[in-house]
Amino acid sequence: MPTADDLAPLRANPFNEAVEKLEELMTQTGRAFLIGAGCSKCAGLPLMADLTTNALGSPRLEPVTKKILSALKENFEGAKYPNIEDYLSELVDLLAIADRRALRGAAATTISLGGEDYAPGSLRAAADQIREAIADVIAQPISIEHHWKFARAIHRPVRPGRGAGNPRVEYLVLNYDTLIEDALALEKVTFADGLEGGVTAWWDPTTFSNPRLCARVLKLHGSINWFEFPSEVLPRRLAKFVCGTGADERRIMIWPASTKYRETQRDPYSQLSNLVSCPIIKLN
Repeated sequence: MPTADDLAPLRANPFNEAVEKLEELMTQTGRAFLIGAGCSKCAGLPLMADLTTNALGSPRLEPVTKKILSALKENFEGAKYPNIEDYLSELVDLLAIADRRALRGAAATTISLGGEDYAPGSLRAAADQIREAIADVIAQPISIEHHWKFARAIHRPVRPGRGAGNPRVEYLVLNYDTLIEDALALEKVTFADGLEGGVTAWWDPTTFSNPRLCARVLKLHGSINWFEFPSEVLPRRLAKFVCGTGADERRIMIWPASTKYRETQRDPYSQLSNLVSCPIIKLN
């Protein structure tokens, strides 16, 4: 009795040639997958429009943050489908301007939005609350069925008894969720995501150099389980139930694409970018 994933029915023409080419592709080295937002939809996570609506309605947003967001939304009047990442990107850019003025000793360090002036501290608090709101929307019960099947299909031998060559695969992940990491772990695939440890971990790029790796997960926009501790710039991972770390002011490290020019000039993002060196298969 053939199994559900048996390719035997496809060995006959006209499918045989296509299957042979697929097998050749699956055994090649240097494969990379670019994972976009649409790849999390099947797991029950929202696309950008719903993420924006849910994040804007989050109880985490204090009145000052809501006023700042309202002013930012006005700045995007007439834009095509602006979203929460656009607002966060704009806010981070304005915060960079305020911080640069303060660093240079300028008298005017506030930023005018919607007819009101905001100090860097208010802008930074608003950005942190928006990141937390995004993380809350994403950190919901989700189905990993499709991602697990995907990991199994990519990392299993194409035929029973036939090796898969060098199986290491690069996953370039633009999403903040951890579905790819969880799916690889469920499939018992040896992978690195740049953090050394377990549920609680610290950033160590040497993990990417392990010759035993079957996969490397590069979170190019950060992750909902990455935190930046006070006075540190490299991410840590900390279990929510761990207390007494003195890290109550830790910040979630998620960065939309358009804010990343400044962020990619420093680690860990510059290290992640340097690791991307093979052809990319885009999934969205």
